[in-house]
Amino acid sequence: MQHQDAFIDIGYEPQIKDYLETESEQEVADLILSGLKATSRHISSRFFYDEKGSLLFEDITRLPEYYPTRTEKSIIREVAPEIVEKLDGSQLIELGSGDCSKISLVLKAVPEKKMWSVEYLPVDVSRWSIIKSAQILTSRFPGLTVKGVLADFLKHLRFPATDKPRMICFFGSTLGNFDRPVAHQFLLNVASMMDAGDHLLLGLDMVKNPKVLEAAYNDKEGVTEAFNKNILNAVNHQIGTNFNPEMFLHRAFFNAKDKRIEMHLEALQDMKVSSPFTETYLALKKGEMIHTENSYKFSREDISEISAFTGLKVKEVYSDDRGWFSLTCFQKT
Repeated sequence: MQHQDAFIDIGYEPQIKDYLETESEQEVADLILSGLKATSRHISSRFFYDEKGSLLFEDITRLPEYYPTRTEKSIIREVAPEIVEKLDGSQLIELGSGDCSKISLVLKAVPEKKMWSVEYLPVDVSRWSIIKSAQILTSRFPGLTVKGVLADFLKHLRFPATDKPRMICFFGSTLGNFDRPVAHQFLLNVASMMDAGDHLLLGLDMVKNPKVLEAAYNDKEGVTEAFNKNILNAVNHQIGTNFNPEMFLHRAFFNAKDKRIEMHLEALQDMKVSSPFTETYLALKKGEMIHTENSYKFSREDISEISAFTGLKVKEVYSDDRGWFSLTCFQKT
């Protein structure tokens, strides 16, 4: 498929620059199958977020056990007026934008007469999420310009040229989904694309009692279980595999050594999985695990380390009263 460099005009919906069009079906299949055939089987968490997965994650964020979203929102709500002081005439970029509930709290603090000067760029792998957010936000905040970017920001990270200062928002502790070396390289890439005066607003879930952490990923209603299993439906759709999600058990636990929650799917029986993209069956034994997600947790020392290796200055560290979550504002000087 050909790379589309211009924004795609899709009528009533927002303009979307599509970097995922650069991927062929075979490239996507190779990515998935290489993980499934690895010694430690895994699926990239990128594939969680089809339309059903995006809706399930929105449900997760409303669960009583899942503290990160409501805690981060409480911080954003409190400090939004201070954040928007840095936003005048800015390009507001949100990486992994998902639903628009967090960025809405920021935009709500922007004076109506200044809304026209803000350009919002949601970056996400889900076209559906970008479109839905754009329609909600332009209705709620008249004058706001929205230009979507459909991209896997680990592979297609680039910021459109602008003469405006940028504020890059990376909420939800999504950084914690990356292994440490990948997270470090990602942050270096972000810092290298920032100009002097640009800001990075980074949400981080902090290390805390393992019981609190594990409860957040093992909710009583089973929504996280459904979300985890749905990644197999997404893979079936992408590469024609014949996974039966009900033949797997949801597993989520805290790995204290690596300071991370791990999510896995455990096979409940021996099985053979086929795909038109491979001539060989994928043979799984009962009890074998497929690793679907990591969620690393952070400390104040990690924040200082981020500043040290990126060269970005820590301007503010905002947190809740319990210190469960932090929102750190970095600036390139």
